[in-house]
Amino acid sequence: MSTSNSDRRQHSRFPISFEYRLTIAAGREHVGVTGNLSLSGAYLASAEPELAASDVNKRGVLTFDTASEVISVNCRVVYVGSTLDDNPFPSGAGIVFNDPSEEAITAIWNLSIDHLMKR
Repeated sequence: MSTSNSDRRQHSRFPISFEYRLTIAAGREHVGVTGNLSLSGAYLASAEPELAASDVNKRGVLTFDTASEVISVNCRVVYVGSTLDDNPFPSGAGIVFNDPSEEAITAIWNLSIDHLMKR
């Protein structure tokens, strides 16, 4: 029996767009905007330069620079979809957080709530 992605998710996702910086593979940086955010990961709707399928399972650091603080969390790339592929899934990248600190979780939660309250 297969498990759908929604069945494996630990936390609800919120459709929130934040600018981010993802650093992986010996300091290679990608910047863009999230498509959604949860307490266990993020969907990166855009990335410059675009991530490649070979980036799946690479570890890195995802950083959000907010007006009041910098939030950084260790992560792993779990999905990459490209506009160049005949892929039925959306382009972008799925990121899962690796053992985020309590401070990082609290900061992500507060950032999400602040964003949703301004809608």
